[in-house]
Amino acid sequence: KHQFLGDNHPDTLITMGNMAYTYSDLGEYQKAEQLNVIVLEKQKQLLGDNHLPTLNAMSNLAHTYSNLGEHRKAE
Repeated sequence: KHQFLGDNHPDTLITMGNMAYTYSDLGEYQKAEQLNVIVLEKQKQLLGDNHLPTLNAMSNLAHTYSNLGEHRKAE
């Protein structure tokens, strides 16, 4: 989607978040972390810290950190 809509389009970010979720389900937590970090950074830039998609991205990244055993980062 990023080729057509661009990296900052909401649909692109949703797709990236879905890919991160899939990686997490497959146990590919480092790949999930990489995507979740990108999604969170872009959501913050586009929407700010207190918008629902940003908060969801924060939660997803925290869950990924927990799966990686990085509980301090998850907080």
